[in-house]
Amino acid sequence: MTDKERAKSLLSGDVTAVLIRGREEIISRDKGIKFLFTLASEGKTYEGGSIADKIIGKAAAYLLVMLCIKNVYAPIMTNEAAEIFEKHKINYSYIKLTDVIIGRDGKNPCIMEQAVKSAKTPVEAYNRIKQVFSEISTVFL
Repeated sequence: MTDKERAKSLLSGDVTAVLIRGREEIISRDKGIKFLFTLASEGKTYEGGSIADKIIGKAAAYLLVMLCIKNVYAPIMTNEAAEIFEKHKINYSYIKLTDVIIGRDGKNPCIMEQAVKSAKTPVEAYNRIKQVFSEISTVFL
């Protein structure tokens, strides 16, 4: 079984993301892109790694580029994420391709997707995501 197949098989129930690289296995139950943002913030890369994530949009795609992930699976993926993966030669698969990710309110686009809408690079996207997390944490303190 490949790392990507293993990650995909573990993506169920409350598990929202699984990263596998050889013997290294990281399972997340975090909602949204918090897991990927935390990994990217640590400055570590997972070159050649595989990830399965419940939903991947442009924001998550750019973080995966920063993490040097090679294989990606998501039941739901945006067209922009697929384009980023194509550009960066990352293998990807999905069940449903969509134009937009709806936020937790169930009505409006995801705030992280809105934040990176005009981002052209992974670093630019990361900085915008960081800003949103900073603003969110300020509101809830």
